[in-house]
Amino acid sequence: MRGTLSPFRVGVLVFGGLLGLTALEILAATALPRPLPALAVLGIAKAGLILWFYMHLRQLWHEEEQ
Repeated sequence: MRGTLSPFRVGVLVFGGLLGLTALEILAATALPRPLPALAVLGIAKAGLILWFYMHLRQLWHEEEQ
C-alpha cells in the first residue's frame, strides 16, 4: 500500500516527537518566569502522543483483521 508508514518509521517519528517536546519543556522551564501553563500544554501533548502510539501497539505484530 502506498501512503502508509512502516511500524518502525512510526516508532521513530514518535520518539522524535517526544524528544522534541521534551526539549521544549526544558526550554520553557528555564526561560519562562511562569512555566506551569506551557508545561501543562506540553505534558498533555506528550501524553496524547504516548496514548496514541501505545493504543495501536498490537498492530506492530498482527495483521489488520477484516
